[in-house]
Formats: sequence, structure tokens, C-alpha cells
Amino acid sequence: MNKNRKISKYLHKLKKTAEQRIMVLLGFLKDQRSIFYIGLKRFIKFAFMVIMFGLFIVFVLAAGIAMLVFMDKEHAGFTSVIKSYLGTDNYFSGELWFSAAVTFMGAVISAAPGLLCGVVALVQTKRLHDLEDRYHAPMMELEDARLDFYKMDSTSYYKQIDRRVYKSIEQFKEAGHHWLTDLHIVFNVKNDIVLKSLRVDKIVFSLNGQDYQAAFRNGKGQWDKSYSDFWSFERHRQAAHTVYTFNCSLNIFQPNTQDIANKLQTELEEFILYSGRKNLDYQYMGLCICIIIQYEYNGKKGKSNILRMTFDSKENQSDPFLVKCQTENGWFSYEQKWERIGKMK
Repeated sequence: MNKNRKISKYLHKLKKTAEQRIMVLLGFLKDQRSIFYIGLKRFIKFAFMVIMFGLFIVFVLAAGIAMLVFMDKEHAGFTSVIKSYLGTDNYFSGELWFSAAVTFMGAVISAAPGLLCGVVALVQTKRLHDLEDRYHAPMMELEDARLDFYKMDSTSYYKQIDRRVYKSIEQFKEAGHHWLTDLHIVFNVKNDIVLKSLRVDKIVFSLNGQDYQAAFRNGKGQWDKSYSDFWSFERHRQAAHTVYTFNCSLNIFQPNTQDIANKLQTELEEFILYSGRKNLDYQYMGLCICIIIQYEYNGKKGKSNILRMTFDSKENQSDPFLVKCQTENGWFSYEQKWERIGKMK
């Protein structure tokens, strides 16, 4: 009996590991697809610039030749105009004026390749600067993530929670929320770049094939002042690297409309209560968090980082007042545009 139990436990662990590896692989392939499209977009832009620059050179050459032909044809008229403006006779012959015009047009045309090289050099310099900034960016690795779902109408449980969660429940219970969604993540920085600050800008819940985007409404400058009671960020030094912990009540992020917010709460409850309802459409939930970080090499300028996670409701630990869902299936990635992460349905 014990042997069968060990085999069953081992197979369950193997299955869980396989599912996590598959999710990580799918996320990696998605990132590679995004990188491919970014490279293709840059190549198309460069090719378009080269074509437009070539057309510009052809236009300048054609316009210069046409102007020289016109000046040669109307030489007498140009001579009279010059005399009327100078108020004196023109002692230069037509051949000399024509050669001067040809020299000027040749100088303009010959300067075009140097101008193109200068533009390419500027673009390349900006690209190298971006790569250097990314090289100095923190290499963040998720160690553990957990979502705690607190039932709002269970006041008898309040004495067992800390002050931050208590204030969050009091705040959002008055707003009509049924569940408090509290995020707890632990991560390390592999290249020992010191993080100065961290805040969350937007989040996306993915449930039953739908993406629900929720944003911080009060503005970036009000993050620390308005919601200092609802989040915490700590740093701990270990032997090999620095470990960071971040806790935040996700109820401070809301969709644009109340209808979408209500739909999100309904579908989120299906995931929370999966153990009792067994609705297979809500076994998994994706969570993407747009994090703005500041570190020692980028000064006051923040840098966006996307944390992607997948939670399995079969791993939920439930009691009458609290549901915990834990995962190690998550990764950080630097991206240029938030729109690639998800859109509001």
C-alpha cells in the first residue's frame, strides 16, 4: 500500500512538473514570436527608409538635370534677371555659370550617401543604447507566487490577518467587492542589480478564454501616497543573491466599466470555488502584471517588466474564509508595449 502511494505521489508530481514545463515552453514560444515580429517590423522600417531615400536621390537628380536644361535654354532670360538685380553687366560667361550650377548639384547629390550613413549611425547608436540599458537591467527570476482570496463577509476572521490585509478588506468591502485578491510574490535578481522601487501599473486576468485588463486609476504619481497601506516591498540579502518580496491587494486595480468589473468578479469566483463547483473552464487562470521598476543604472527613469503567471485551481487550499492558490510557474520579461499582453474583453 505504501509503495502504491509513493508511486501515485511520484506520478502526480511528474504530471505537475510536465504541465509547468509545457506552460513555460508555450510562454517562451509566445515571446519568440513577439521578438520575430519586432525584428520583421524593424526590417520593414529600414527597407522603407532605404527605398524612400533612393527615390529622394533620384528625384533630386532628375530635378537638378531638369533645372540645368531649363537654365541652359533660358540663358538670356537668366542673364537679364541677374543684370536687373545687380545693376551692372555680368562679366561671367554662360559656360562658367553652367559649370558652377553643375558643381553645386553634384555636391548635393554626392552628400546624399554621407547623409544616409549619418542617419543609419544615429539609428544604430540608439539601438546600442537600448541594448546597453537592457544589459544593465535586473535579471529577475520568480521563486514563488501566491494569491490569497479573502471572503469579505467573514468578519470573525479579521483577527488572524495582518494590518495591511485588514485595511484592504475594510476599504473594498464598502465598495461592494465580495472577495479580496491579495498577491504575494518572492523573486530574486540574478545579476545583483539593486532594485530601488517597484510598483504595479496594470494587470490582466485570463479566465475561460477572456482577458480582463484592470488599471491603476489614480495615476502613477499617486501610487505611493494613495495606496501605501495596501502594498509592501521588502529586500533581503541571502548568500547567493538578493531576495525581494512584494505584497499587494489587487482590488485597487479596476476595469474601465462596472459591467466588466462585475463579470470579472463572477468568473473569478468560479476559479476560487473550483473545488466545490468543478467547472473545468476555470481550472486555470493566467495573470499578467505590468511592473515599473527603478534600479541603480537607470536613474529616475522607470523600466517596464511583465510578470506572467499561471495558477491551477486544483492546487487551491481552502477553508471557510480564505482560499490560497500557489504557483512557481511564472517568469519576467522586458517588453516594449503593454498591448501585446492582453486586451480588455
